[in-house]
Amino acid sequence: MLMAVISGANSILAIYDYAVEKKHLLKEYFNFDVCPGYGVFWWLLTRMNPNEFSLAFQKWREDVRVKDLPDKTISIDGKCLRGARNKNGNQNIHIVHAWSTQERLLLGQLKTDEKSNEITAIPQLLDMIDIKGATITIDAAGCQKKIIRQIDEGEADYVIAVKENQPLLYAEIVQTFEAAHAENFYYVPNGDLAESMEKGHGRVESRRIAICGDKSEFSENIQKSWGSIETFIEVTSERTVKGKTSTEKRYYISNKISSAEKFGFYIREHWSVENPLHWVLDVVFREDESCANTLHAAENFATLRRMSLDCLNQDKECKLGTAQQRRRAGWGDTIVRKILGSIFGLFGRD
Repeated sequence: MLMAVISGANSILAIYDYAVEKKHLLKEYFNFDVCPGYGVFWWLLTRMNPNEFSLAFQKWREDVRVKDLPDKTISIDGKCLRGARNKNGNQNIHIVHAWSTQERLLLGQLKTDEKSNEITAIPQLLDMIDIKGATITIDAAGCQKKIIRQIDEGEADYVIAVKENQPLLYAEIVQTFEAAHAENFYYVPNGDLAESMEKGHGRVESRRIAICGDKSEFSENIQKSWGSIETFIEVTSERTVKGKTSTEKRYYISNKISSAEKFGFYIREHWSVENPLHWVLDVVFREDESCANTLHAAENFATLRRMSLDCLNQDKECKLGTAQQRRRAGWGDTIVRKILGSIFGLFGRD
């Protein structure tokens, strides 16, 4: 099934069609004399325990450790399987990912319970991966005292978005920066500013990153409740599209002490997960178009897609895009043989 999804299969029927056309590979690698029928793949994907399958993926991933890079960043973000709806038409499958931005590697994933959300899934996901020495970036759903304590205990740093879901913290950050701007940052201890601009596709976007890093300026309540915070961060984005300009302010907290430029890097790294992971899953693997929702089919297929993307991303010598890689894997056997060789090598098989 992994071979088929790597090679372009986006449905159970496509997996079966791939097996029929690639009998020679099945016999060569797995010693199959008879091609499995469509029902075999259907039963596996609908009946296989999705938690055990995801855990197997996680254990397999542990064999490929993320390098100890000086700016190792792990972005935690969630994605909904829009095509997988229940009988009432509701989307009930949401998967939270831990993504290594530099390595383009999925370190772990966890489905949130139907009656829960990312707040309960993030701590479980953090327990599943090695975060020591990394900088963890999370959106506002992860701005929870319990999650911050867990990151601190794991000897990691964090850059986490703050919104009105934490009203007291949010209000203090806003007031801090309003006072700093009023003084033009002249009397702000450990304050810093950085600016950047991007142009393309008829859009001009400028970003201004400001930081306040003096804990003595934080209220006593914030210092007691959010003890490890060292820096408040403000990002002001001004976007001009077709002559219309809009401005947005976003706020973050961190236990790091660094420059405004560096914090801008971490924030951009977090949102980059949308392209190499979410965008590719939707556009190249057609995840949002998949209507597989019988029993466990949606979750198991989601794991297969992520395994396939990981396999393709780890070929550092290949300069092709993911869609082109999948096409070539489907047309020939070279890419699939190379991936299978590396997988079997992990398990000590010739």
